[in-house]
Amino acid sequence: YMADHLCHYGVTFVMNTTGNSFTLADSFNPFHILNYWNGRGPLTVIGAIEALSFIKTKSGNSRGADDPDVEILALGASLHSDYNIGASAIGIKKEIYDKVHRPLIRSRLDTITPITMLFHPKSIGYLELRDANPLSSPKLYSNFLTHPDDLESLVEGTKFSLRMLETPMFKKLGARLHSIPIPQCSHIHFASDDYWRCSIRAIGSTLHHQVGTCKMGPATDQTAVVSPKLKVHGIHRLRVVDTSIIPEAPTGHT
Repeated sequence: YMADHLCHYGVTFVMNTTGNSFTLADSFNPFHILNYWNGRGPLTVIGAIEALSFIKTKSGNSRGADDPDVEILALGASLHSDYNIGASAIGIKKEIYDKVHRPLIRSRLDTITPITMLFHPKSIGYLELRDANPLSSPKLYSNFLTHPDDLESLVEGTKFSLRMLETPMFKKLGARLHSIPIPQCSHIHFASDDYWRCSIRAIGSTLHHQVGTCKMGPATDQTAVVSPKLKVHGIHRLRVVDTSIIPEAPTGHT
């Protein structure tokens, strides 16, 4: 059993302003570094995420009547802001970056990326050992989007994020949707439901929140690996102390 928080990175807002978005250069700006030590400035914003929204969708796997199943992470930048480092890290191919995101470098306009993240996936993956060498990387099988409801929840969350463009503040900034389609989906009407379905399949990626492969639970549960004290059932003096012990994907970041 392995659950993960699948994210959609396919929406970017472009403003008529400059000089406010996070860029790689901010990390080396002496003024920003000095401000950081005084508890101010852009470097104090964790991961450049400026706001979070928790919403409930119709197709989601919520655990209660009011439990949200999608999160919107408002990134005060876009995938172009670090010159393909972040895009490459989440598996977005260079040809997509060059076609869709590189033009934003030349424009120098401010951007915001509302990342849509699915809290409680119905698509469940698993982990396998690669070999008997404990230093070998395991094989991770995410099984993303194998359940159709996960795709529909992410589409609904994506459309919810677009409602920000209708607010007075975003209109004041001249905010608009970056309209260069990703190449795999250019044959579909841009910003339609089918386009977002295609975009989610093409560039949906992990936020590295995998949980559940060493589930915490009582010894009577045959699927549990560790006790509430994180001791491995049946093995003396061995504990597992990481997010793999979380039994299910939480409503929040691991």
